[in-house]
Amino acid sequence: MGNLLFFTSLIISILFFYLADKKNNKKIMICGIVILSLIAGFRGIKVGFDTAYYYDAFLRDFPKSWQFEEKGFRIISNFFMNVFNNHATVLFIIYAMITNFLIVYRLWDFRKKCNFTFMTLLYILIFFIDSMNIMRQFIAISIIFFATRLLEKKKYLWFAIIVGLCTVIHTSALLAIIIMVIYMWKGLSLKNKLLLIIPMIVFSIFGVRFIYNYGSADINNYLSTSNSLNNVNLTFIYRYIIFIFTFFISSIQTKKINVNDKKTTSELNKTEFNIISLIYMVGLTLCSLGMFYSFAARIGYYCLIFELVYWGYFTYKKKNKYLYGGMIMIYALYIFSYEVIYNGSRIFPYYCNFI
Repeated sequence: MGNLLFFTSLIISILFFYLADKKNNKKIMICGIVILSLIAGFRGIKVGFDTAYYYDAFLRDFPKSWQFEEKGFRIISNFFMNVFNNHATVLFIIYAMITNFLIVYRLWDFRKKCNFTFMTLLYILIFFIDSMNIMRQFIAISIIFFATRLLEKKKYLWFAIIVGLCTVIHTSALLAIIIMVIYMWKGLSLKNKLLLIIPMIVFSIFGVRFIYNYGSADINNYLSTSNSLNNVNLTFIYRYIIFIFTFFISSIQTKKINVNDKKTTSELNKTEFNIISLIYMVGLTLCSLGMFYSFAARIGYYCLIFELVYWGYFTYKKKNKYLYGGMIMIYALYIFSYEVIYNGSRIFPYYCNFI
């Protein structure tokens, strides 16, 4: 019965996103977000690998010093626990609302140039289950993803401040600086690019040293479980292949458009597309570490979330949109089916509770 509730809720949320897209109605979109957030927030204590650890930390005021050690996350969680009379489930709902609202609302920004319904479908199939396990990191991911709208307005300092604040929720958020550098880099002249290289090198040196000195325990945790070459994940290779193929096709089409001097406002311009493509490629590259270290794939999620926008672009008013959509759907359906059949994230059997 619980599993039926879970799958039915996902289907209903997708229908809400579809209707919101067709009617251009944010209120309908919010209904879909609420459904996703409630199904994630009311999950039982044994639903997911990490859920029990979060419940224990919330209800017992973070008794283990090494667990969820970012002080910002602890302070925020304790505040909400005090406000809501130590009901941990309310805290799960709040965190799910933050995550789903910021990610879906940011996707809404791209709806006039990308396929919004398809982007939300991919989010549910590829990322939603992960968000119920690595909840703390997905809170940081959602905040940073939403904040990338600042980069479009060249408000780099504000974005950097938000990244800094997100590190008190999850230290890995520091990697989101890569996104800012990509946005800055694309808009600079050759002279300014050369000038930027020096501070980038200095920042990289001090950043690596800081992470090594103060975050070595986290690094060891990510790289502690290694995989043999026999366990190389072919899904990463498949994603690379279809990325390279579609990017190459798009480059050819863009050249033809430039030759014919045609302009359109219903598609991402060349700079926007290149930025999103580069961020996506960086995300794929970082996540490929998961082929060799079991938990290292997570560090690329800050960039990989742009996978949704990339494929939303290729399935929006494109001549071969069904071909492109089918390519990524093969992966999305595979990864979702794998979770359902083999229960790798221990989401099933799903059930609800209120603690």
